[in-house]
Amino acid sequence: MNRRPWHLALPFLALIWAGVAVVMHLTDDLVASPQEVASLMRDAPWLENPGLPEEARAVALEEILTNYDLLKLPQRAQLRDDEPEVVERFIESLTESEINRYLDHTLRPTLTVVTAALDKMPPEQRRILLGRFRRDLGGKRPEPPAAAAPATPPESRPQRESGLQAEDLSGEELELLILTAPTEEKLRLAPLLEDFQARIQGVRR
Repeated sequence: MNRRPWHLALPFLALIWAGVAVVMHLTDDLVASPQEVASLMRDAPWLENPGLPEEARAVALEEILTNYDLLKLPQRAQLRDDEPEVVERFIESLTESEINRYLDHTLRPTLTVVTAALDKMPPEQRRILLGRFRRDLGGKRPEPPAAAAPATPPESRPQRESGLQAEDLSGEELELLILTAPTEEKLRLAPLLEDFQARIQGVRR
């Protein structure tokens, strides 16, 4: 039997597998799981070392948020469902400026996608989806962590919720209501908006 073709093919196969190994190594940092993000939040260095320099906190926070960004919407929901205490403790540990950075990675990108999608929808479809969002908003959801933010004035939240309860809202109107909300309210709305985005995109958990 002539084995020459196999002898010729083996070096090429070795090169292919070496290339696959390199690609897997290079993309390893581009894949995250809810468990990995929960572990990063749980081990945030300032939790055990409150005196950690601001620069070191910023680097660690960026790593956590970068990995969070890699999660798909169902994975983000899984993280919140599986590790609520970890997520809550992590958010509670953030300074006001760090909370704003956290919202930059959670609420604001989601809001951009949601508002753009709403403005492209037929009015009837938009009203149906907003009705489901109102039900989520009125559901029994845990309050956000008591973050480093000023308390919501007593009259502000009812007025804002009244706006969010409107039967129909344009994307611009929804964006204005949410972006002008106090920080604690934005923290409460961020996961609801991610669920809303998943519903709009037809993502199933």
